[in-house]
Amino acid sequence: MVVVFVLGLCVSALMERRAEVASIFNNRKNVIKGIEARSFGGNHRFRIGSNIWGILYLKAIRYGEELTQAMEARCFVGEYVKSSQSFTWKDWLALIGLVAVILGQILLGG
Repeated sequence: MVVVFVLGLCVSALMERRAEVASIFNNRKNVIKGIEARSFGGNHRFRIGSNIWGILYLKAIRYGEELTQAMEARCFVGEYVKSSQSFTWKDWLALIGLVAVILGQILLGG
């Protein structure tokens, strides 16, 4: 159960960052326009490409550092440990109850 909880926290942290990563890639056209607007005269295709890769590299490094800090804050030490605990009848009963409550809320419009 603890491993499932920790993995859930990790997945939720990654889902929070997904929007940020998507916005980086969605803004690439604006980045290219901005770089082209700042460069005056001549063909700067190679220079524009290297600038974009440099920006992407720096953002990836920063994202990696933030992700590392988030994983360390959740007590991740770099290796996955298989839990010796498994689902018991109490866990299944709680899961069935939770699903019943959620379905009841959805069906009754609560």
